[in-house]
Amino acid sequence: MNGHFRRRNAASLREQHYGPNMTPMVDVVMVILIFFMASAAMLGPEWFIRTAIPIASARAQPPTDTPPPRIRLHLRQASTPEGWHAQAVPDGQTEPITLPPQRIAPYLLALAQSNPDTVLLILPEPEISYESVVRVHEAASRSGLTTVALGEPAPR
Repeated sequence: MNGHFRRRNAASLREQHYGPNMTPMVDVVMVILIFFMASAAMLGPEWFIRTAIPIASARAQPPTDTPPPRIRLHLRQASTPEGWHAQAVPDGQTEPITLPPQRIAPYLLALAQSNPDTVLLILPEPEISYESVVRVHEAASRSGLTTVALGEPAPR
C-alpha cells in the first residue's frame, strides 16, 4: 500500500517541479508594466504642444537657386572712445565699410529692410569684450535679420 500514495511534503514537491522558477520574472515584468503605464500617463500633456511647423501653400514661392547675400562683420580694436569699431565686408567686395559702434544698428536695419534673408556673420577679435558682441548681436536681432552667426576671425 505504501507505493500507491504520494508524499506531500516540500521536498517531494520540489522533486516533481521541472524548469526554472517563473515567479521572480513575472514580478519584474509587472513592475516594468506599472512603470510604463505611469510614465505614459505623465507624458500625455506633451502630445498637445503647439508647434510652428510651416504649412505649404499653393501661393508659396519656389526656392531660388541663388544664395542669400552674406555680410561679414569684423569687430576690431580701435582708438575710439568705445575702444572698438566694426568693419562690414559684403560678399563680392574687398574694401570693408568701417562703422563706429553707434552706426552699426542703423546699418543692420538698412540691410534687413533691403533683404531680410541676409546672412550676418559676426567675427569678434579676442580683445573685444563679450558685452560688445552681445550688443551687436542684439542690434542684428532687433533689425529683423534672422540668420546671425558668431565666428572666429581669420588671423591677419
